[in-house]
Amino acid sequence: MKVVQLAQHFAPVIGGEERHVENLTRHLSGLGHEVHVLTQALDGQASLEEHPAGFAIHRLPSLSARTPGIHADPHRPHAFPFPDPVMARALSRAISRLRPDVVHGHNWLVNSYLPSHRRSERPLVMTLHSYSHRCANTRYMRNDAICEGPGPRKCLACSVRTYGAGKGPVMYATTWLMKPARERLIARFLPVSSAVARGAGLLGSGVPYEVLPNFIPDALADRHAHTAMRPTYLPSEAYLVYVGDLARDKGVLTIVDAYAGMPSPKPELLLVGRRTESTPSSVPDGVTLAFDWEHARVIDAFRHAEAAVLPSRWLDPCPTTVLEAMALGAPLVTTAVGGIADMVDDASAVLTEPGDVASLRAGMTRILADAGLRERLRTAAAERVRPFLASAVVRRVAGIYEELVQARP
Repeated sequence: MKVVQLAQHFAPVIGGEERHVENLTRHLSGLGHEVHVLTQALDGQASLEEHPAGFAIHRLPSLSARTPGIHADPHRPHAFPFPDPVMARALSRAISRLRPDVVHGHNWLVNSYLPSHRRSERPLVMTLHSYSHRCANTRYMRNDAICEGPGPRKCLACSVRTYGAGKGPVMYATTWLMKPARERLIARFLPVSSAVARGAGLLGSGVPYEVLPNFIPDALADRHAHTAMRPTYLPSEAYLVYVGDLARDKGVLTIVDAYAGMPSPKPELLLVGRRTESTPSSVPDGVTLAFDWEHARVIDAFRHAEAAVLPSRWLDPCPTTVLEAMALGAPLVTTAVGGIADMVDDASAVLTEPGDVASLRAGMTRILADAGLRERLRTAAAERVRPFLASAVVRRVAGIYEELVQARP
């Protein structure tokens, strides 16, 4: 089967969503499918690249990438929530040339494909990695709290706060105007968690969807792959680890405050991730900030940690770091919010209240004090993570493709 993946970014631009698309493409190619990735071209990138795993990457021009000042991060230009005329033309030509059996969109880039999509020619599926189907700021957060539901006035105000008075109304209006077109033309939505399905308004809507989570390679769950030698870039003694964007919504400030109040002696706290506007400028003694580590170092950090602390405050859609910690044997302190609630229970992780410093401090203290608890969590997490392994998820994806191709008009 020939499959096209639509992704606004692709390696070397890497985040959780990009890593998911790359892993999915790699595994589909390994199953014998012909896969092509269509993504935005950034400065200095070749228009066509053959990946060592056997799939092709097509980098296409877009108005989004040419519009300075519209993105918070110029190195990660987001696709528009409406058809980008330059990208729409490039996608139409590429799809006509490739003639895939199925097209799989992963974000707002799908809006630029919709004008040329004909449902009778090939099915279109869309993975919802965020709440962008009906939330212009994509996060389902309002006034630093979880949104209680959409409404025209408050959604407009929230969009203005996120994007500014000039762009906010456009982002809000086009998000909602494109929503009916997506629901009419997309054959199957694939939200990455139950929380995303709820936040996107799919429950009880009649819109066809199936919760299909992010996944991790099966090899991560192989405990025999654990290396006895601790790399020199990790702390030499016992340590706690956090991995993810160094942001308030991810619970980083809660971790720092909780750690500062823990009695000594206490293990070092290693915070690994991408710097954001809410990254703390100073940290207490014992805390180390490590920016932009390559993924191999992240894996080592989880493998050798006394415990992993991943206490998101927001409805994190489906954080892969939680799955990696569970698979790699890092006993987990987390919060059962967003997609994390699909991944863990109180047998496989120490659960704390989001944004609650005292609750997190108690959870961290408890897991450090009880070696038996840590071992029980490792055992339960190893079983709990199995449905999130590539061998389980990718075959479900391929099965959905096959079902839709056979059922098309």
